[in-house]
Amino acid sequence: RRQQELAFSTIRALNHAGFNVAVPKTQKCCGHPLMRIGMAEEARDLVQRHVSLFESVGVSQVVTACPDCSFTFKEDYRRLMGDRDRKPRFEVVDLISLLPETSTSKFKKAVCHNPCYLSKQGVRLSDELIKRGMEIGEVIDECCGAGGGVYFTNPKLAQEVGQRTITSIQSDILLTGCPFCKEQFSKVIDQGKKVFHYIEVLNL
Repeated sequence: RRQQELAFSTIRALNHAGFNVAVPKTQKCCGHPLMRIGMAEEARDLVQRHVSLFESVGVSQVVTACPDCSFTFKEDYRRLMGDRDRKPRFEVVDLISLLPETSTSKFKKAVCHNPCYLSKQGVRLSDELIKRGMEIGEVIDECCGAGGGVYFTNPKLAQEVGQRTITSIQSDILLTGCPFCKEQFSKVIDQGKKVFHYIEVLNL
């Protein structure tokens, strides 16, 4: 139930872009955090359950505002199922790739953090935001500190890494494309500065 407004913003953005959005009520976590801390069997169960759910609904695309989720369905699914050629019967895309380049932002200038698992899929959030007319004064490519399950297994270390990653930023606005990164940076960012997921600041 965390960050529900982010989910609502995602649905509004997709509706505005002309998509017919289905949100199955029985979906839960994609299993990515479990995969990262070595609970492969539990992760496999969650991923398979969701792939079966989405396929039963008959959707052509699964859109996420979380690169951890999209990476899980694109890459982890095949590894967990033991078949590198096995893919879901739907396309998995990150939300940023579907937003019109005519989008504008509530802020003229910001710092952009490129989430690790979005970059692993060949998408740099900073480039996508620049395409949409935003002035990105600084770009951060380092980990927020929450990756690899550290957020759950060693929260003190996660906060130390997160604080070190953003300690020198000049802008008062930090944008990221990952809910985990947003939550992590929100805990350590200097007072007076704010962290947003990009979908929360784009005017569509």
